[in-house]
Amino acid sequence: MESTSENRQRKNLDKSINAWLQAHISPAQRVAFVTALVSGLMTHFILLAHGMMSQDGLTQSVMYHANDFETAIGRWGIQIFEKLRFGMAVSYLSGIICIFVVAFATMIILRIFEIESRFAGFVTACFLEMAPALVVTMLYEYTADLYMYSLLFAIIAVYFITQQEGILKSAVPGIVFTVLALSLYQSYIGIIVGTCMMVTLVRLLRIREDESED
Repeated sequence: MESTSENRQRKNLDKSINAWLQAHISPAQRVAFVTALVSGLMTHFILLAHGMMSQDGLTQSVMYHANDFETAIGRWGIQIFEKLRFGMAVSYLSGIICIFVVAFATMIILRIFEIESRFAGFVTACFLEMAPALVVTMLYEYTADLYMYSLLFAIIAVYFITQQEGILKSAVPGIVFTVLALSLYQSYIGIIVGTCMMVTLVRLLRIREDESED
């Protein structure tokens, strides 16, 4: 009897999870996530396997703990989020984290731009994971994953900002995630501004297209 009840609970749990995934994550987003993981591992396999790193990484590898220097230049979030990997600074660990974080960011980008095409999700994931900027960032294994957290927070900030659902649902979360993004890497303010401009342009084009059809 116990095994039967356990099986029923597992089946109910599986159904609940599947229902949640279907309701909140579109097929295009699922394709993008899987594609990002596979393409990321294929693209950066040599870097991860051989522990390739920048010149700075030679002096900061194995273990890295942020000091007052990062706080002095405004990157106070590094001291907080580096604790997620217990100060370990090895290329394969930070690299895998980067690949996963970019995969999550890809799904949010598809949601922001309301992309439902699976092919578009595939292409978007490949572009992001194979971007030269990502390769260069991953060479700084002691902060690469932290910079990708900043990227993820920046994309989440854009998601809330572009929702336009009021102060509490859009403005406040948008500000919070913007602060988190800039606390790790200030240069990603360009991602927030640029993506918001792209969303605005896309929405204007869609409005114009709808008006022309009418």
